[in-house]
Amino acid sequence: MPAINRQIVLRRVFAMPAGKLPAGNDEAYRAEWGEERSQKRLSKLARCLESFISVHLTRGHEYQRSIKEWREDLEWLDEELGAPINTWFLSSS
Repeated sequence: MPAINRQIVLRRVFAMPAGKLPAGNDEAYRAEWGEERSQKRLSKLARCLESFISVHLTRGHEYQRSIKEWREDLEWLDEELGAPINTWFLSSS
């Protein structure tokens, strides 16, 4: 997916009311994400991307493109929305 499309999705998830998150009736899961446009929501988005990177770093060559895109998305979250990110995820291989 092109970066602009991923950024549109990230911005929508950031701005989406908690009740509209695709979590079904799982209140505990929705609570993890916080309210729309909150620091908690922004932190959760960044932690998810960091987790995707961390899990896939050792899984081989086929994930290099995904890892590159997740890093780009983290940079975008930081630059556009001020997400609290761990810079290790941006520079490590």
